[in-house]
Amino acid sequence: MLYNLKIKYKNKSLIYTLFFCIIIMISILFGGYLTIHGYSFHTKPHKSLSRYVNKFIHLDNKNNTDDYNSSFKLNSLYVYINKKNYTRIEELRKVALENNYLESSSKKFMSCILKHNDRFIKSKIRLKGDASDHWSEDKWSFRLKIDGNQNLFFGMKEFSVQRPETRENLREWLFKRLLRKEDLISLRYEFVNVYINDELKGIYAIEEIPSKLLIENNKRREGVVVKFNDNLLFE
Repeated sequence: MLYNLKIKYKNKSLIYTLFFCIIIMISILFGGYLTIHGYSFHTKPHKSLSRYVNKFIHLDNKNNTDDYNSSFKLNSLYVYINKKNYTRIEELRKVALENNYLESSSKKFMSCILKHNDRFIKSKIRLKGDASDHWSEDKWSFRLKIDGNQNLFFGMKEFSVQRPETRENLREWLFKRLLRKEDLISLRYEFVNVYINDELKGIYAIEEIPSKLLIENNKRREGVVVKFNDNLLFE
């Protein structure tokens, strides 16, 4: 009798486990489907954060940005791209708009120069973001990579700059601060004014790309960094 009860209990646990696994898989596939077809869900900011979100995130013109900087003193990042490379980026974006996602073949790095605090850094740049929320509007997301063994940018060799909305506005910044407070591994994540060829594009979120430097910055021993490959979602 006791043996039969154990068998029934194990079978029931297995059924529950399979059920939850199926639900998770369906959720992931459904989320991937929505992303591919251009759907995006951005929840309304909490009232306690809305004042900061409205003043801090949705700034696209120079006057508003200057007003904000008078209180919060954002850093500025200047990106210089020659005409040939900028035109190529525009062409790759046009292809992405037609396909409604950024193909792997379009993620090609091109030469550029970064400027920060009167320091010029040779780098490479490309469009960033599989989904269209990164490049469908005027503020495009970019991946930047510093060449060679030059001085790092805020301790990072490779990082992304993107519209804060693509990372749920202040929520991502707050989440990473909480991780750091609890002594968990956290990516560097800040807000900066971004200029493309001296034209102000507005406030961007700058986010570190996981690497050996991430482990060192979080005061951990060097180890394996695991990344999920999501290419199948866009094939």
